[in-house]
Amino acid sequence: MTLQDFVVLYVDDEPANLFAFRAAFRKEVTVLTAASMNEGLMVLADQPVDLLITDQIMPEGTGLEFLQRTLQDFPDLQRILITAYGHLDLVRQALNDGKIHCYLEKPWDEAQLLGIIRQAFTEITDRDHRRDQINALARQLFQSRQRVASLLEHLHQVGDLEGSVIAQSILQLMDRSEKG
Repeated sequence: MTLQDFVVLYVDDEPANLFAFRAAFRKEVTVLTAASMNEGLMVLADQPVDLLITDQIMPEGTGLEFLQRTLQDFPDLQRILITAYGHLDLVRQALNDGKIHCYLEKPWDEAQLLGIIRQAFTEITDRDHRRDQINALARQLFQSRQRVASLLEHLHQVGDLEGSVIAQSILQLMDRSEKG
């Protein structure tokens, strides 16, 4: 994935902020916008999003409430809250609870926000790479287990008792490593 493929959803009830965000970042990342929390949920349901950025104060509720609603259905989604200075206690609690990855104060600084977006891209890319590696290792382990099981069956058929004991021990070790 390239940075241009990185999908950022910005949710804000102020059209001027949506326009400014799209204008500032559309050349860097794939930008989606939503003018309400409900519209944001519809976007999330319709297409993959890597990073969700939302304003704190909106007519339908708070940005933190919106982010809370996305936790269960979109656990890998990175979340950023943009808020005014007066909400910092709520934001600190949300950070501590793992509901958001970071926050920005209004008005957001374009260079700072671009840095945060790039950092989120790096973290997600690294996470996905680690998951790919784990999945590859799991496939290799499964294939190895299948080969040892086939060998064990063959050793039983030819009557190689010593080989069968060794192959059975290897299978038991593999089973323990899968459970542990």
